[in-house]
Amino acid sequence: MAAKPISIDLQAIWRKYIWPYRSFYLLGGFLILGLIILFGTPLGLYLRDIEQLRQDIQAFGPWGAVIYVAVFLLASLLGLPGSAFMLLAMLLYGSWEGAALTYFAAWLSALATFYWAKLLGGKNAPEAKGWLKKYVEKVEQRPYWSLIVIRTFMQLSPFVGYSLAFSQMKPKDYILGNALALLVPISYMALAYAIFEAGYFS
Repeated sequence: MAAKPISIDLQAIWRKYIWPYRSFYLLGGFLILGLIILFGTPLGLYLRDIEQLRQDIQAFGPWGAVIYVAVFLLASLLGLPGSAFMLLAMLLYGSWEGAALTYFAAWLSALATFYWAKLLGGKNAPEAKGWLKKYVEKVEQRPYWSLIVIRTFMQLSPFVGYSLAFSQMKPKDYILGNALALLVPISYMALAYAIFEAGYFS
């Protein structure tokens, strides 16, 4: 008796196991690629030399900051967390200068993800769940307080912009609210790095 051929529904597998978790796969792919570059290539050897990298970036003058902001914006649109870029900025520019640069880049990326999600029209937009959903539902009544709470725990995550793009929050409140709310996570991250730097690099 001939064996029954195995039928695999590739479209069903794509819809159920791949597409809903595409952000995690993308992030994982970037992390693996980053580790390979960092520890397995001559470029990685150069990137691990922080002092040399800092000197080279500073040689670009203002263009170094422009390049950093552009990369930050692109990473946010791809769904990558901004905290790693803040650490890079503080390593290159120092704790408070790096924090100020990250604040500007994070604010621009917050606007970019918000309006990019609106442009996409909500198709396949990530859905807020748990405590985040609770505060997303309150943004119309208490927009600034809700954003402060969300940013305190979600920090520089681009997921915030995608989630709030389809809430009842007004664009004006989102723009001004992020300008205020981003001060919270960036300030305590910069303070933590400054303390660490004072203890281990001085």
